[in-house]
Amino acid sequence: MPNRIIQYPVPLILKKVLKDKANGELVVAGNNFTKNLFFIDGNLVFAKTNVIEERLGEILFKMGKIDNSQFMNINSLIQSSNDRLGKILVKNSILNQRDLFFALIYQLRTIATSTFTLVSGEWNFLPRVPEIPEDSRFNIGLPGIIYEGISKITNIAYFKNKFFYKTPKLSLIPEAMKEFLTDQEINFYKELSHFPNISCEQILSRMKLTEEAFWKRVILLFLLNIRS
Repeated sequence: MPNRIIQYPVPLILKKVLKDKANGELVVAGNNFTKNLFFIDGNLVFAKTNVIEERLGEILFKMGKIDNSQFMNINSLIQSSNDRLGKILVKNSILNQRDLFFALIYQLRTIATSTFTLVSGEWNFLPRVPEIPEDSRFNIGLPGIIYEGISKITNIAYFKNKFFYKTPKLSLIPEAMKEFLTDQEINFYKELSHFPNISCEQILSRMKLTEEAFWKRVILLFLLNIRS
């Protein structure tokens, strides 16, 4: 059953996929957009979108890997071949394989982190092993996606309402997760542990942080399954 984003922000399902190391397809759709994210063992392996700014040609142009004339010629190249755009560009010596690889990773991360900005639409998670060919499959860890997505998140109100009067319950930070946290965020985690019996509302008043910085760090720890 689809979940309305205004009630259940997309990052909630990313948190669960990370925690459960889940397999499946996440379909996110709204007015004029559809995004599909595919996961195997909790890692992002593939994504697709109909959002023009998130398509490979636009990504390559934005990265400076193709020039304006090459960008404008993309449609004619696609029409004359059944291959994917990346393969076509490599075949025509417009792009090398290394640049294509990193551009595709950038595209997948862009599609995934863009879901943090959504405040309308619906999402649905289909728990099944995605049928993604090996040569099209990536292996991008969700902690990095979540960390990057926090800088773009727009629906802070949902999480603020959820935690405002609650006392944070912390779990140990897994060693593998520490590489995704800055010293400031680890220090924030340690500071939270000094307030075992008071609410986030009270903790905020005692910390020398802006309200936005405080809540984004709380949300980050929550989505990484470090706090509940």
